[in-house]
Amino acid sequence: MLIRFEPIDFPVQIVGWNSFLLDIGPLLQGWRPRLWEGPAPEAGIIIARDCDGGPHSYLLSAILEGPVEKYNQPIKTICAFLADLMTWLCDRDPDWLSLHAGAVEIGGKTVLFPAKGRSGKSTLTAELGLAGGRIFSDDVVPLAGEALEAVALGIAPRLRLPLPGPADSPLARHIASHSPPDGTRYAYVTLDADRLAPFGTRAPVGAIVILDRQAAGPGRPPRLEAASRVEALKQVIGQNMGIRMGSSTLMRRLHALVARIPVYTLIYEEAAPAARLLMARFGDPALTRPPESLEQVR
Repeated sequence: MLIRFEPIDFPVQIVGWNSFLLDIGPLLQGWRPRLWEGPAPEAGIIIARDCDGGPHSYLLSAILEGPVEKYNQPIKTICAFLADLMTWLCDRDPDWLSLHAGAVEIGGKTVLFPAKGRSGKSTLTAELGLAGGRIFSDDVVPLAGEALEAVALGIAPRLRLPLPGPADSPLARHIASHSPPDGTRYAYVTLDADRLAPFGTRAPVGAIVILDRQAAGPGRPPRLEAASRVEALKQVIGQNMGIRMGSSTLMRRLHALVARIPVYTLIYEEAAPAARLLMARFGDPALTRPPESLEQVR
């Protein structure tokens, strides 16, 4: 079968996986996956299951000119498929600047967490979604236009298992009740529709938060401190994933972004109390005011 996803202009071909739409639908907002109707161009991505009912899946991304990849669990195939879609989307528009970061809308603006992999940004993003924030992305954030507005990808956060922290935390319980126990190392956090911004939703960036995850010690709460703009600029430059935007345009836009919004360091150990702190702080519009007032914000 051929499937259309709303933001893309090519079909995805599915072979031998009849439940694919049911499996992937809960992970997306604003993509409107449905059967392709009428004449179709050549499939940009092909996904096939073992013809003998075996456990393996195969993925070929013609759009990225990659080799055939083989996976032993359906969730791994879905992870790879969504990663390929994100790569294609972020590379197709020369006016998009993509950061390796998480982004959550709080109080009408997005809070941006630029960070490398395995830094805890996906867990923090998921906790913020459970706490009332609206998730734009947990891994790759497109920033569009001269103003560098955050663009939502409409994909549920993906977490590595087991989760850090208590096994009976609200996030752990949520995953246990919403994800099939198939022994995988990954789980997607499926949230209420209003907690995951649909694909293409835009919002201004209200603050940049640098993550500093460390052992805080028994009873020590997370804290948010004003950060150096030099360090914030280093972070966003270091996590830039764009390849089509010219270097001079890239530097000018990132410099302007860091110069006009508050920048912080979040020092924390566990994601849940850190999420509550961020919701309390950035839910107040006064705390995403212009940078000339930053020194008054502690």
